[in-house]
Amino acid sequence: MSEVLLQKANYLQFNELKLLKKAIYFAEQAHDGQYRQTGEPYIIHPFAITEILLNYKADITTLIAALLHDVVEDTEYSLEEIESHFGATIRYIVNGLTKGKNNKIKTKYYTKQLILKNYYYPLNMIYVLALLKL
Repeated sequence: MSEVLLQKANYLQFNELKLLKKAIYFAEQAHDGQYRQTGEPYIIHPFAITEILLNYKADITTLIAALLHDVVEDTEYSLEEIESHFGATIRYIVNGLTKGKNNKIKTKYYTKQLILKNYYYPLNMIYVLALLKL
């Protein structure tokens, strides 16, 4: 399925494609061995969200956040590791979309507000991502 994502990402610049490949690999490794209740590999979920966003020609930041949005919540990876690989902006978005112990934001409303108020790139893409998660 990662091949489908890369084909749909043909509008990205070369350096952005490299980052997307890195995020795909990171998400695949993080979710390796995890399965949905249906028995499907868990990675299908972040890939499906990313594919939807690719159909809207989302920017690279939004795509990476979509791929990684459950990594901290469902794996042993930390926000610090996300930041070291993908930067502070991705860390901030992933934290905003993370449920559980690592998230300082307690309600869906505040999570949406955090995401929608604090980013300069296309808000419609962040809104789509937030709605898919929340």
